[in-house]
Order: sequence, then structure tokens, then C-alpha cells
Amino acid sequence: MEKVWTYESGNPDSNRNIESNELFTYIFNADTIDKVLQDLMQNGLKVQGGERIGKTIVFAYNHAHAELVVKRFNY
Repeated sequence: MEKVWTYESGNPDSNRNIESNELFTYIFNADTIDKVLQDLMQNGLKVQGGERIGKTIVFAYNHAHAELVVKRFNY
């Protein structure tokens, strides 16, 4: 199910600019991080005969987001 933006709850036909901090609250959450990490583990570059995931760069929005990614990866 798609999430409704806060401003859409009253009038779905209204147009407005979405602030970056609002966008990041929808994108950067544990569920999204889990899905990205799951895709990485299943489809990422494998090394050592497919036993390990290869070197990978994961970008984060800020330090707090990076810490959440590490937490979810180690979960």
C-alpha cells in the first residue's frame, strides 16, 4: 500500500513543493533500509566463490542515517 503524503490527506489534487526533510522521512526508514540491504545480499557482487558479498559503497543522508544502516545490517 502506498503511503499518503501528509499534505494529501485533505486534498489529493493539491500541488505543492515537497520539502527535502519530508521526503527523507518517507525514504529513510528501517523498512526501506532492510529492503535495500536484502537486495544487496541477494543480488550484489559476490566474491570468494559466492561465499561473501564484494566491496560495496552504501551512501547515507547523514551520520544518523548511516548509523541506522549499520544497525539494520548487523541486525
